[in-house]
Amino acid sequence: MPSLFSRMRSRDGPKKSKKANPESLTHQLPNRPRWEDAYTRSTVEANEIQELVRRCTEELKARGLDIPFLLLPFRPTSDPSAVRNFIRHFFDYEHESLSGEALAQELRMTEPMVVCGVLKWCWSRLEGGVVGWDAYELFKVGESGMIDNLDITSVDCKT
Repeated sequence: MPSLFSRMRSRDGPKKSKKANPESLTHQLPNRPRWEDAYTRSTVEANEIQELVRRCTEELKARGLDIPFLLLPFRPTSDPSAVRNFIRHFFDYEHESLSGEALAQELRMTEPMVVCGVLKWCWSRLEGGVVGWDAYELFKVGESGMIDNLDITSVDCKT
């Protein structure tokens, strides 16, 4: 005896082959928008963030120099979600990108700790780093003999 569902299926339209090739059905799928989260990017080009780094540096010089231990890597009072939101807003290419005076005003309204976090995010993702390995190796070689030349003299504080 045929089941109820087999009768309903025959009325809905022609039966589809169970052995259909899944590759042939891919053209029927809607195109998914390609979306990349800017905050999770592993690298950025220097020309993409050149103005952002310059404006962040200017803002930190103007407002952030009185904050103790500003560049400390882990701060319990820091808010990484604010940095994440700023980076996503800066790299939002669908809307007008932040640049020029709009970027300066946005940074003025942002807390110095968040501006510092944005600057550290940019530094950590620069291709080749802020200070490249070649410069570091030259520094290491140049400073390696300095400990031998160090002349420690005692200073008499009793005068």
